[in-house]
Amino acid sequence: MTTKNCDLDFYVIACPTLMEITQSFCWLTGRTYFPPKWSLGYSTTSMTYTDVENAQERLEQFLTESLEHKTPVKTFKYGSGYTSRNGKRYVFNWNREKFPDPKALNHKFHQRGIRLAANIKPVLLTDHPLYEEAVAKGLFVKDSESGHQEISQFWDSRGSHLDFTNLETYSWWQEKVAENLLDYGFNALWNDNNEYVIWDDEARCHGFGREIPVSLIRPLMSLWMTRASHEIAQSRNPEQRIWSISRCGCPGLQRYAQTWSGDNNTAWETLDYNNKMALGLSMSGIYNIGHDVGGFSGPDPSAELLARWFFIGAFTPRFGVNSWKPEGSITEPWMYPEVTDAISEALALRMQFIPQLYTLCWDAHRYFRPILRPTFMNFPDDERCLTEDREFMWGDDLLVAPVVQAGRLERDVYLPQCETGWWDFHSERHYQGGETVTVEAGLDTIPLFVRGGSALFLAPRGADSIDGPEQFREIRIYPGGGDFKSVFYDDDGTTFDYQQGAFFLLDLRVRQVSSQLALSINIEGHFEPDFGEIRFRVP
Repeated sequence: MTTKNCDLDFYVIACPTLMEITQSFCWLTGRTYFPPKWSLGYSTTSMTYTDVENAQERLEQFLTESLEHKTPVKTFKYGSGYTSRNGKRYVFNWNREKFPDPKALNHKFHQRGIRLAANIKPVLLTDHPLYEEAVAKGLFVKDSESGHQEISQFWDSRGSHLDFTNLETYSWWQEKVAENLLDYGFNALWNDNNEYVIWDDEARCHGFGREIPVSLIRPLMSLWMTRASHEIAQSRNPEQRIWSISRCGCPGLQRYAQTWSGDNNTAWETLDYNNKMALGLSMSGIYNIGHDVGGFSGPDPSAELLARWFFIGAFTPRFGVNSWKPEGSITEPWMYPEVTDAISEALALRMQFIPQLYTLCWDAHRYFRPILRPTFMNFPDDERCLTEDREFMWGDDLLVAPVVQAGRLERDVYLPQCETGWWDFHSERHYQGGETVTVEAGLDTIPLFVRGGSALFLAPRGADSIDGPEQFREIRIYPGGGDFKSVFYDDDGTTFDYQQGAFFLLDLRVRQVSSQLALSINIEGHFEPDFGEIRFRVP
């Protein structure tokens, strides 16, 4: 094996299971950032919202419509259209004709309890108002022949890539982010188009004082951009956990940001392979992931495809819509009246499962364990799990069986070999492990199976499990014929106080003797949850 011009370091991870290999790799590349609870709620955007000439008015219309449809929007992402003029996009540079009063608009979002992220790009077009300043300060990657700033094709124009291996660039970027976005009320930053597509492979980067060609560090440039954005947002809110997003990166990205599968196309095939991409990322140490529900580009999703996509989205850490359609349409939960109720069911299911998902996020942060898993990770001795299929595990105990083919109202599901069997979450019927079952799969549901000998931590149906109030939480116990243990976690959802013991860690022990269940509970931490009651339910 040879490398282009440097040494290659090998790391050998010797572990008996894929789970331990994945945990070890995540430990090596960096602990997953523990996200604020609100970042797990439904998120939405569309390029059209901010590209239209009356963008501020259009976003105010969105606030009205989402309220009318009772859509539990928790975050909204501004597309880059807030910076666009004549089809070109100028990062940090507000278009005041489209957004006459962005601070007032952002205040309206905050009044609704919706947190905001702003799209940012690492390229300044050659006619950007700040371009000459950046040239004079030497902030760009340099062309390999001339020594001047490199100039590359970017969107429908040409521009230069900022060099984040130059500490002056790093500081300049953070200053502009603060002045033009954080000071306007944005809670998060969405690092986009940061693949560093520079055709000149020998273009020179500062390299923190030791020049290096961009071809050797492209993914690291994406990582450092994300880190710079994350750090300035964190410094502005040192006591609060923040939300960062990045379209590109490398191992280690999980320390700073959530990512997604890119600008996907609206098609049933995409729904299928996006699901597999998520499992691949999970086995690569990147756990906080998701997809553009409904597809980003291409035609509008059909009503059926949109409903199916929402249900898969409800079981990915990143749950949100983003779309860019040539005709200017926008993918929204209420776009098809015939499936609005089904999509509302998917949104409600997500809110019901937020307590369980938050426990999985804590587990990923604390113990380096992936949230989404191929079934063979949990059941390595079951050869059937090695065949390509579409089911996946959500933590240790929940099997998710999405429908990714058109016209299906039933779903064959293989239940991995498990002595304790499986419980259908919806019907509460028990099945043996190692068999294939056929279950109903209408547009208003997604097949879910709970491993026997486990429990789930759920919110009441219809409750806002992120911002409250919640009168109680529910622990559903799924017997498996023997004793078992489950752990559930909660805290204030926003601060770092959990590091000083302000958390709620419930250790549940279940002992089964014949048909009787004996429960014992131990609680650690000094955080007092808002819910004052825990109710237990057994199928």
